[in-house]
Amino acid sequence: MSATAVMKGVRVLEVAEQTFVPAASALLADWGAEDDPRYRSYVQSYIDLAGRHGVTPDAARTVVRTNATVIAALAVSRGEADAMICGVEGRYMSHLRHVREIIGFLPGVSDFAALALMITSKGAY
Repeated sequence: MSATAVMKGVRVLEVAEQTFVPAASALLADWGAEDDPRYRSYVQSYIDLAGRHGVTPDAARTVVRTNATVIAALAVSRGEADAMICGVEGRYMSHLRHVREIIGFLPGVSDFAALALMITSKGAY
């Protein structure tokens, strides 16, 4: 079975602020439109998930409008993506905090894992 066959049908949401993915910038620009129905729906989802941690509705609107990791994590938690790629910029723990707060753990899982990859002209490491 080829690598592409294994991934067939898997929906991965890659969002990046100021990085190498032009489509992500377009996605983020779309999310910034407060009249976009996805925006309001995602804000409500974020309030439902993170509000118990003291996130106010105003703060939720700002975070969903400006934080790519939150947008991707919400898409995964809502079943609109199967996986997410994030963390090209910023501190690991900042991204992990949002993933933990929004997606959380499956029953029986008690820790997170991450993968770092660097691609250069000499190869991938």
